[in-house]
Amino acid sequence: MGRSKLKRPAVDEPSEDTSKVPIENLPKKLLWMHVNSGTKIRNVLGYALLEFPNRPCILWSGAGQGIGKVITCAELFKKKNTGLHQLTKLCYVESRNSSVKETHEKIRRVPEIHILLSRDSMYSKESGYQAPNNSGTFWDVNNEGTSEGITETTKIQSNSKMSNKAAEEFTAMGLRMGQKRPRKEQQTETPSKKNKKKDNGNQSKI
Repeated sequence: MGRSKLKRPAVDEPSEDTSKVPIENLPKKLLWMHVNSGTKIRNVLGYALLEFPNRPCILWSGAGQGIGKVITCAELFKKKNTGLHQLTKLCYVESRNSSVKETHEKIRRVPEIHILLSRDSMYSKESGYQAPNNSGTFWDVNNEGTSEGITETTKIQSNSKMSNKAAEEFTAMGLRMGQKRPRKEQQTETPSKKNKKKDNGNQSKI
């Protein structure tokens, strides 16, 4: 039997290139996963799940159109490995595009994302840190007692008051808001197609 033609996912051991990552003091035995727009999530995620038990942390990186897949891989990986500390960093990298027709290369700045998932909370004081089982700073219905919940409920109440005032003004003017006209009124105001045809036929006979 011949060798398998499956290619190994793009994984790099820590080298001098890690100096370009905007995260300081990266561990030596880092599992670095590079993701682009054409990467198959199943292959990369499967390899990462097999290698992660032997590594202290994993770094998901990608730029340009691959940023969406980087976030997807990181979120799926967190579901398989709960209790991980997350550090997210964004930066810009230079991308060079050259073609046969053009003599000069085009250099443009492309956004790049790095998501570090670690078992240790060594980056808890840095910006972009997210604790385990923390979905972020979005408002939660269960946090009505907190300051965030109170502010959101006051906003909802104020919006409902505004809608009630608008409804009162409409009724005072004799207008209806958010109600459909009854079918009887529509039929009396707009003649049906059959009546129109009959009228046209009578006019032609005359």
